[in-house]
Amino acid sequence: MTGSEVPVWILRLVGFLALVWIVLYVFGAIKKLWNSEIVPLFYKPEQKQVLVNRQRFAAHVENEVQRLNRYEDWKDYRFTELEAEVEAEGRRSVLRIIPILPRTRTGLRRERSLTKALESSQEGLVLLEGEPGSGKSVALRHVAETMARRAKKSRRITGIIPIHVNLKELERQQTEDIDRNLIENFILQSLKKDKRP
Repeated sequence: MTGSEVPVWILRLVGFLALVWIVLYVFGAIKKLWNSEIVPLFYKPEQKQVLVNRQRFAAHVENEVQRLNRYEDWKDYRFTELEAEVEAEGRRSVLRIIPILPRTRTGLRRERSLTKALESSQEGLVLLEGEPGSGKSVALRHVAETMARRAKKSRRITGIIPIHVNLKELERQQTEDIDRNLIENFILQSLKKDKRP
């Protein structure tokens, strides 16, 4: 055997691993198709109504973000991803090498894309910090519009539907505590009120 020849067992091993990966990928695709297309066919009437309500709410969120964009004369196609690195901590979705393994990782990481960091986060609470005018609000609106559009088309009754509220509009009495109830009431009022300029 010369130095340039690859042993047959290595070729067989690589071929076997490639075949296993393809089979797992196909099973992952079938599972995704099953959950998104087949399972909804068997929804009970109340589940179908939940799906309709979710799609309507997602459409409402998308329309509200688009209305706000029009009001501020902002076109989403002008959105440019922040070039600064984002430091993120917590669970996030990741690209899986093996399709059937869990899709989340934890820990501190650096992200080059704020929107991808927000979209892949699995956390219930995200604290976004940055200098004034650095693009935080625009990025949040962009992510909210993208995720709402995706949720509007989804046929699943689970998943995230974003809401976009501006805490600059929050008004409170000096004696009123800043707590969960204050924020929850503000969000509910923001969703209910007519926001047309």
